Formats: sequence, structure tokens, C-alpha cells
Amino acid sequence: MHLFKKIFLTGFFIIAIQIVFAQTIVSYELSLSCMYLPGGDGRNEIYSLINNERSHKAEEIQGEKFKNTSKKLVSDAHIENTILQMDSLFGLTVFTFRINPALIDTIKAENARNRYYKIPEADIDRFFSRGDTVRLDLKDIKPDSLEMTVIDGCPYFFKFEADRSKDTTIRSFQGNFFDQVQTDNIKNWLPVYLAYRQHTFFTTMPMKEYFTDENLKYVLIRFIEWTNNE
Repeated sequence: MHLFKKIFLTGFFIIAIQIVFAQTIVSYELSLSCMYLPGGDGRNEIYSLINNERSHKAEEIQGEKFKNTSKKLVSDAHIENTILQMDSLFGLTVFTFRINPALIDTIKAENARNRYYKIPEADIDRFFSRGDTVRLDLKDIKPDSLEMTVIDGCPYFFKFEADRSKDTTIRSFQGNFFDQVQTDNIKNWLPVYLAYRQHTFFTTMPMKEYFTDENLKYVLIRFIEWTNNE
């Protein structure tokens, strides 16, 4: 069971969505690829709209056999709304959304991690003073010089491009599905996580193991540490 109820982004996000929805999507490409190391097998999935032609396909890559297998997937009726939503989310620097209050108790129970980040319970209570609503400001993010990373695992590459009637958004980032969310990737991870909670996409990829409430918990712990002196 997810720790989170349905997410409600407020204020500025609602306004941003209304502005973007007023525009027409001319074309888009939403793709995600990954490779399992050290074996070299991989996969990718692509949604696209080019010259009024919609496409949704996936590809399996067998590294040792140098063999690629491509197949068409069922069209996703909600993907364009998801693309518009992510387009707005990528433009935000502050995210406000509701959580299940039970998450607070799970964060307090992270004794070893809280000692590592030097987070007393009073700071946790202060961070959640709005009850079931959290506010994450990207300007609060600070470098974590002691952060560990997975060497092999399953590195991924995410690409988002949307051409509308008035402008174009292009965003790409990379990470590792077998790693937690790296600090310098939070600004990219949050928009995809929030959109994914509304509607699942990239169904052939390990999204549900990475864009999770559990990973959000560790993101929130870092924000508590970053803002504990405010």
C-alpha cells in the first residue's frame, strides 16, 4: 500500500497547468532507456507525436547476442495529459502537495539515517507543521559530499521534449534504477514522481520500483536537514 494518498498540487501549479493546457501540442517525444550492468542487456520505451502520427513502442536489447527486438504497444489515451502535466512540473521551483500523516512516523523511525543527517525529532515536527501538506523549495537543496552511488545496477536516461504552439520544452536527465535518488537529481525526479502518481506510464520500465513513496521519504529527510536552521 502506498504511503501517499492522491496528490493535490496547489496554487501556482494549478495556474501553470491552465496556461499550458490552453496551448496546442504540435509534437512530443517522451522516452526512457536503461541498461542492466554488467551484463549489457537493456530496454527502452518511447511515446511520440510526429506529423500528427502517434506512436508508442518498446525495444528489448540483448547485449551479449547483439540483438534488438522492437514492438508496438497499445496507445495510451492519457499520455498527452501526462506530458502537459510534466511540462508544468518541470517549470516549478517550489512543490506543494499532501501526504499521508503516517509518513511522519516512518521518518521518525529512521533512527540511523536521522543520526547521519543529525535530525532531532523536533526538526521533523517543525518540518511537518502544516500537517499533511509539505512544501519543497528547490533552492533549499545543498550538495551532499558523502553521498554514495551504485557503480553498476541499471543506469537510465530520460528524455522529455514537447513542442507547443508557442514554445518548446526540452529536458533530459540520467540516474540509476538500483540507486536511491541522488541529491543533484531531485529537481528532475520530483516532477516525474508527481506525474507518475497521477497516471502510470513507461509500463515496460522499472518505474514502480524507483518513483516510489519510499524514495520520496529519503528525499524528505534531506529537506528536513537542509531546512532545520530556518
